[in-house]
Amino acid sequence: MSDWGKGFVPRCSTMRRSMQATKNSGPRFGILFSSIVLVMGVCTFSVNAIAHCETPTPKGPEPFKQLRYDENYSYLGDEKLRTEALDRIKYIPLNRSGTAYLSIGGEIRERYEIFQNRTWGADPPDDNGYLLQRYMLHSDLHLGSRVRFFFQLKSGLASGELTVRPPDKDKLDVNQGFMDIDLIGNSDRQVVLRVGRQELQFGSSRIVSAREGPNVRQSFDGFRLSICDAGWKLDLLATRPVETNTGYFDDSPDHTRSFWGLYAVHSVPFLSRTRGTFRSRNRTRNKAFNRSACVAASSGSGLQLRGSLSVGSVWLRSY
Repeated sequence: MSDWGKGFVPRCSTMRRSMQATKNSGPRFGILFSSIVLVMGVCTFSVNAIAHCETPTPKGPEPFKQLRYDENYSYLGDEKLRTEALDRIKYIPLNRSGTAYLSIGGEIRERYEIFQNRTWGADPPDDNGYLLQRYMLHSDLHLGSRVRFFFQLKSGLASGELTVRPPDKDKLDVNQGFMDIDLIGNSDRQVVLRVGRQELQFGSSRIVSAREGPNVRQSFDGFRLSICDAGWKLDLLATRPVETNTGYFDDSPDHTRSFWGLYAVHSVPFLSRTRGTFRSRNRTRNKAFNRSACVAASSGSGLQLRGSLSVGSVWLRSY
């Protein structure tokens, strides 16, 4: 198993001394390590800073993206590029200049699953599968180049499953609802504050992701400050994960956990594909394991091929 696969190793009452050492030294060492790596990255690669990281306006249709708020349909302001039937809802101009516009989109995903020996023989054999249905609808409102509102509903249904896993069913709720404000309005430099419920995804999604695999995606409530300047992209996070509940509009932030940190990306012009370092830690207290009171903890670090240098530190804590 790779380093990415390690996590949530139970440590029960017979290992109290080991737990105490981890509890006292882990976060401090993690912060120190990540700070050293970040400083080294800044000193080494700031000399090679290149163009700013603003996403250019596409010249034509692009593939749909996992994070739907990353899609840009402003190119449809040119009537000559409106060639598809649905272009009329992907770009709805709200003023004569076209700087204010509304974009509407959605997703339907149907998936049938069947497991054999799902509970390792603890339950009677069941050869029946179940159907997972995902429905999502979003609107993206741009009021000029500095203000934006994004709103997305989600519905995850499970049919034929006797025991529904938490991330597989959520009848109807708000998946995302946030406001973006460009604080400086500079074409060469961006400082964007995002406030509200939002999806997060970094690198190859092994640590921080929108949970695309299960039926119901993961979102976070909080703040995100994105800074783009001289080839660098910095993200400062202060959020709480949103708990997935099965009813109607009953999802709420988990007030026992906070998710915060820093993630930095810098393009390296002399390397087409470079590796970056990402570090995180997760601590959850007072969990039950094999009828014993335990502490579950996980931490990981690794390298990712991303065509840019990624350095960051993200902490997920329970208290």
